[in-house]
Amino acid sequence: MSKYAIEWSEKQKCFNVAPIKAIAEINMDMILCGRMPEYVVIEVCNTLKEAHEVIDVLRNKLDIFDGGKIL
Repeated sequence: MSKYAIEWSEKQKCFNVAPIKAIAEINMDMILCGRMPEYVVIEVCNTLKEAHEVIDVLRNKLDIFDGGKIL
């Protein structure tokens, strides 16, 4: 079973969730092309459901969100 990574983009002010393997492959491709990934991994979860629960908690803690919506 694949683990999931939660990523955050400060530039876009948004989260992304994907299997760790997929994120690693995308980041490697970007680096090999001379680009830096825009997203940073902030948490690793065992399930997709757990990842979305963590994101819900984070949305409530971040000042840029109001009730889960970006300001």
